[in-house]
Amino acid sequence: SLLSLHLMAQPVHIIPQPVSVIKPAVAGRFSINSSTMIVLEGGNLEKTAAYFNEYLQQFYQFKLQIVSSSES
Repeated sequence: SLLSLHLMAQPVHIIPQPVSVIKPAVAGRFSINSSTMIVLEGGNLEKTAAYFNEYLQQFYQFKLQIVSSSES
């Protein structure tokens, strides 16, 4: 399974709101597949990573490895 996201000139709706967002002049693309890792940088992110992994499992039938930034 492969999840591809296309970034377009759209507002960014992220909570918490980032201090700044730099958008490329040309739309970018990145892919998430079963080899992608979730790298946790900071504390109290385990539940968020687990929630995202549950979403991926439900809709795309794969989960990602979760590691802390010190392990990556």
